[in-house]
Amino acid sequence: MYKKALYLSGAPRVTLRSEAENIAARSHILGVINGFNNEGFKVDKYIVGDKLPSFFSNEGSENITRKNNVSRISADIIRIGLRYLSRGGLRFNKNINKYDLVYERFALMQSLGKFFKKKYGVLWILETNAILSSEASKESNTLFFNNVSYKFEKKAYEDCDYLVCVTNALKDQIVDEFGISSEKIIVMRNGVDVKKFIPKNSSDFNDKDFVIGYLGSITSWSCLEILIQALYQIKNNFKQNIKLEIIGDGPLKNDLEKLVNDKSLQNNVEIFGRIEQEQVPEYAKNFSIAYCNSVHGSLGKKTYGSPMKLYEYMAMGIPVLGGKFEDTELLVKENETGFLFDWNDENDLVRVIMNAIQEKERLHEMGMNARSSIEQNHSWEARVGDLIKEINDREKTKI
Repeated sequence: MYKKALYLSGAPRVTLRSEAENIAARSHILGVINGFNNEGFKVDKYIVGDKLPSFFSNEGSENITRKNNVSRISADIIRIGLRYLSRGGLRFNKNINKYDLVYERFALMQSLGKFFKKKYGVLWILETNAILSSEASKESNTLFFNNVSYKFEKKAYEDCDYLVCVTNALKDQIVDEFGISSEKIIVMRNGVDVKKFIPKNSSDFNDKDFVIGYLGSITSWSCLEILIQALYQIKNNFKQNIKLEIIGDGPLKNDLEKLVNDKSLQNNVEIFGRIEQEQVPEYAKNFSIAYCNSVHGSLGKKTYGSPMKLYEYMAMGIPVLGGKFEDTELLVKENETGFLFDWNDENDLVRVIMNAIQEKERLHEMGMNARSSIEQNHSWEARVGDLIKEINDREKTKI
């Protein structure tokens, strides 16, 4: 059993500061660290973003990176520089040769754990949430030297002892894209810190309005335009007074606002923008159901991701309105913890929303079912506990 671990993150935009733009990454890191602590580990951390000035990670930093080719080239040069500077900084860690394992959140052009594996024989677990070189170049448009990033990513996946993927779909794509052996890959889905989210009361479901909520970034892969189109159909064909409340910001916010105006849905849709994570439960109290859909915008395929929002919705006791992809189909039980629709079918989404309206009296019960499911099976403690057991079992077979 391993008892001392080091958590690594080399991304300049990923930080544990509360004002960080990428709050999902912050929640994920804290969740994994807490999971290791729960397993009896003493965890040190080396988060590169924490060591850099806050403008690297504050709100708007991603938009600056994608602004033009000069910005993208500059960002890549910084990433490559940090790749080597961060490795140098780790050499001054007083506990450098005392870790039983290092757990690294993979970042573009980074590979910090290799140093520990090569020099001290420490077990290197690398976690990835996407094929980052593809996602950054084709979807978020924040990468210029894609070929360089691709080679770095492939090498990191080859060199680590275990590669942790958030879904089976991502595992399959990494095997196909990089030729990585499936034997070294472990699937660990996202989780949630259930103590941070208080479930809704039954009185919160008795409001006059039926409110669909969305929490997260406004991007091509969040599929909000399908939801707007569905609301337009419902307003005009069924005369239902439905509201949509969006908590978040992102590169497509202006496009979404234009679509709302074009459909004359200004009185039905409210975009609050980014809020502090601690404020999320208070805003979410208004939600009757919560929307979670995902697609790779550049590829037109279902996502290989594992959205944090899905777990947070359920932890708050809110039924899910989910497009069908791997995580929703595994977590959401139809008419028990939420409602599922074909992820790219606007008419099916309309059908499911109308069904949810008819089931309004059962929404609190469904939300409590969702909360119970999360508590029992999908906390970070459960996730990391299963991961450690899997690694221990695999290591024993090598002896």
